[in-house]
Amino acid sequence: MKKDEDIAFLGPKILENGRIIKGYKFPYFFSDLVSNMLFFGRFEKKLLGYCDKYYVRGINEVDVIHGCFFLARLKAFRKINFFDPHTFLYYEENILGKKALAHGFKVCVDTRLSVTHLLSVSVDKSLKRIRKYKELKKSEFYYEKEYCHLNFLGMFVLKLFYYISLGILYLTYWI
Repeated sequence: MKKDEDIAFLGPKILENGRIIKGYKFPYFFSDLVSNMLFFGRFEKKLLGYCDKYYVRGINEVDVIHGCFFLARLKAFRKINFFDPHTFLYYEENILGKKALAHGFKVCVDTRLSVTHLLSVSVDKSLKRIRKYKELKKSEFYYEKEYCHLNFLGMFVLKLFYYISLGILYLTYWI
């Protein structure tokens, strides 16, 4: 980060459940719509990933880094006013990416470094599946409205799919 003062956030590649995560593109309406369809949501990350040819060994600029582990330049973090207090556990890294971009900063991943992430180990112990899903969607809706400026119709469609999926989750939970 010393070499490039414009880098606000730098993360390593993440090793998670046999996958290598190097960064994402910003979510967009269709990817968030897919994430609100139970059983199809797992494909959302494939929609947002960069192709392997994008990356070179070393530092690569991306829209979003994985939030489990990253470095932040304090000066940039201050300038973008730190984390948005309206989200909890989810979408923080997307919001940081949007805020960094708006202030002319870069978000990068260093493919020479790696960290193993034990996916949701601490979260699963403290939050039940349905509550975790609700927290995720609450942050997603906030992100879409405040940072992507999604219109009323788009928000309505996202929430419609969310409530259908939530109903299915409740049904499967009780069966």
